[in-house]
Amino acid sequence: MTQPLFAELLRLLRGGVPYRSPFTPRATTTARGDDLPFKVSMLGPTSVGKTSLISALLREAESALIGTKVILEPYDVETEQRIVTHRRKIEGALYAGEFDPEAVKPNVEEVIFRLRLATGSDEVGIRFDLLDYPGGWLDPHRRGVENQESWEECLRFMAQSSVLIVPIDAVLIMEAQLTKQKQSLPFLLAPGEVRDIALRWASERAERPDEPALLVFAPTKCESYFADNGGLHDESEKLYNQTTRLYGQVRTAVMATAPHTKIYYVPVDTLGCVQLISAKWRPNAMFEGTLECLPHFAIRPPAMLRPKAVDSILFLLCRQLTEARSRTADVVAKVSADRAAEAAALADRSEGLFRDLFLRLIGEKALRERSRDWLAGEARREMAYLDRLTEVVDKLAEQPHNDRVRQW
Repeated sequence: MTQPLFAELLRLLRGGVPYRSPFTPRATTTARGDDLPFKVSMLGPTSVGKTSLISALLREAESALIGTKVILEPYDVETEQRIVTHRRKIEGALYAGEFDPEAVKPNVEEVIFRLRLATGSDEVGIRFDLLDYPGGWLDPHRRGVENQESWEECLRFMAQSSVLIVPIDAVLIMEAQLTKQKQSLPFLLAPGEVRDIALRWASERAERPDEPALLVFAPTKCESYFADNGGLHDESEKLYNQTTRLYGQVRTAVMATAPHTKIYYVPVDTLGCVQLISAKWRPNAMFEGTLECLPHFAIRPPAMLRPKAVDSILFLLCRQLTEARSRTADVVAKVSADRAAEAAALADRSEGLFRDLFLRLIGEKALRERSRDWLAGEARREMAYLDRLTEVVDKLAEQPHNDRVRQW
């Protein structure tokens, strides 16, 4: 494979990991190294539900992919461990009959959740690398000098991502009724800092106007504000208005910088079976003169996870992949064809009467011919596999969104 092909694939997918063909021997690692990486960044302060959103995305994909022979699975052991730990905490809350968000502790270090969309463990797949990080790092007062280098790495990852997801704690927006509570929202949700980083991301996207860019505003913990998933009241319009009011500056800045960006509002139920009982406010020890919110949820019977609208985020990611797919597939096809052509040229090349005879006598000629035939077959099989995988991605991309979803 030539270096320009490597560079083109990296430019298209923005993943930072070179493509390796299945007929190249694999190195022994904790994760597969052949998959096509696709970077997605989560942007939000602490406790807004970034990890819960990723866990719900993995769970909802199971239903969305039924009958397709494609699965979305943890890509490596580290991701699987984090997902399992988070799931067990949620299951414990369901068993106990009540849910306290503080029981699910936020991350204390930057984490890249790696998920893999594929038809089998031994074939090339599409890898989603989703960046999560301690939400406190968004605030320079809480980040600390010791975390600055790690934060810079996170910023570079976000700048390279073609998808930016902004999780927003719906409870904070909806339960801030008094003046002092509303005045505390910029400290709790950091919309100004979100705008600054989104603008930096948009500047990077503006340099690549031929590549798709997607920004998703995803209010989380919406169970108590919609009536379509067991909720008691429908306050969906109020939630939308409050969200657009608080984050309108983010949208305006992004559209002014990268007008080709597609922006969606996707309010989700990450659990689906909870109901807000109370939202108490107390003085915020981190910022003098401000408040923090302590929500408490009951579990609605039956105590079963019922995420809502999370699959629409998966569909949006697949639409993003579909827009870049044709060029990516062309690169992969050329890689396969070039390798097969190199093997064919070597097998068919004449090196003179006596050397050709010598190569045939020692079996080298037969080995080259077998390699030619094998690589040609592998190229055909690989492209057939990619065709199957992208067919599923295309079908997911065509799925209608949940009624909650709005293009903003």
